[in-house]
Amino acid sequence: MNWALALHVFGTILWVGALIGLSLILRSEAATKDSNLLDVGRKVARVMDVGGLLAIVCGIYILVRTKGLGEAWVLKQPWMHIKLTLVTIVVFGGHGFVEARLKKLRNGVGRRLPGLFAPVVILAAFAIVVLVVVRPLTKGG
Repeated sequence: MNWALALHVFGTILWVGALIGLSLILRSEAATKDSNLLDVGRKVARVMDVGGLLAIVCGIYILVRTKGLGEAWVLKQPWMHIKLTLVTIVVFGGHGFVEARLKKLRNGVGRRLPGLFAPVVILAAFAIVVLVVVRPLTKGG
C-alpha cells in the first residue's frame, strides 16, 4: 500500500508539473511561433500522460484497497469529494485542454492559452495538497 501511495504522489507530481510546463510552452510557442517548442511540447505531453495514468491507476487501487474502513473510508469524507472535483475539473480537464491546444498548434490553427491557466492549475494543486494533508471536514472515526 505504501508503494501505491508513493507512486500515486509521484504520478501526481509528474502530471501537474508537466501540465504547468506544457501550458507555459504553449503560451510561448503561440507568441514566438517557434516550431521547436512544439517538439518539446509533445515530449512534455508524454510525461504528462504517464504521470496522469500513474496517479489515476494508483489512486483507484488505493481507494479499492481501503474500502473496508467503514465511516472512515475516504470516499465518505467531504474533503475527498472536493479533492476529486478539483482533480477532475482542473487537472484532468486542463490536461485535455492543453492536449487539444497542442494538436491545434501543430496543425497551425491554435491560439495562445489564457494567461491565468498556469496560476489556476497551481492554486488547484495547492488546494488539493491542503485537502489531503489537513483533511478539513473529516467525519467519523
